[in-house]
Amino acid sequence: MSNNKNARTLPGIGDMQMQDTQAVRLSQTPGGKWMLQLPEGKNYKQRRMIGQSIGDELHVSRDPDRHFFYRYNGYGFSYDLLSRVPYQILVLHLHANKLYISKRKALKTGRFLNFKKRRLERQLFLSPDEFYPDRQSAEKWDLENPERKKHETDIQGELFA
Repeated sequence: MSNNKNARTLPGIGDMQMQDTQAVRLSQTPGGKWMLQLPEGKNYKQRRMIGQSIGDELHVSRDPDRHFFYRYNGYGFSYDLLSRVPYQILVLHLHANKLYISKRKALKTGRFLNFKKRRLERQLFLSPDEFYPDRQSAEKWDLENPERKKHETDIQGELFA
């Protein structure tokens, strides 16, 4: 249960399950901040703010000196946050700079990693090269890469494969 009396759990968002079946809770405060509550026994930052919704944007801050993973050439984000929270554009704040990526591109190009041994949530890593310097370019990617809808013959082929 949330320690913040003003926090609310959105429909379809609360009590998400990690791969190791331990409950992870994602809730939003009235100010739009997204709070992540990890299971009991987690030693470091069991409850923390991991993003903020502002309009149709999801804002996330990272310190390049602390949060960049050279091994994966990117920044880690909570997969549950990126996949289940409603937004169109992810805005990454790196000190004074902002980078933009559409939700669809983030979910399509990100690489998964699960820190199960450390009792952390599943992470999606995104390279800074996938981001754009402005929102318009991020939106343009979605227009130039439309979501492919399955054609009826594709579905039939899957049924008989």
